[in-house]
Amino acid sequence: MHDNFLLELRTARARAVTLTLWERRYLVRRIFEQLAELRDAGWSNPGLRTNQHLARLINSGDNSVADLPKLSDQEFCRLLGEFELLLNTLTDIVKIDGRAVLMN
Repeated sequence: MHDNFLLELRTARARAVTLTLWERRYLVRRIFEQLAELRDAGWSNPGLRTNQHLARLINSGDNSVADLPKLSDQEFCRLLGEFELLLNTLTDIVKIDGRAVLMN
């Protein structure tokens, strides 16, 4: 599921200049939902479970949904790129952590 969202995020990045404000808001909401899902999926990983920076980022999502979509096209595209990297990294951690749990 997260891999599908990463593909959706890459597609949105490629066409960021054509996204409406509503589409941008929806995308930002989905990003924060994915972050929360990945944090919850990696619950057995103490690094994800106790990471205060990740918790703060996810908790700030409600306040950010209104402001982030209003960034310039270039800034919004850069923001999507950074979120893509973060989501990719967290997805990899959860996958590795899942394999470790399955092996035990």
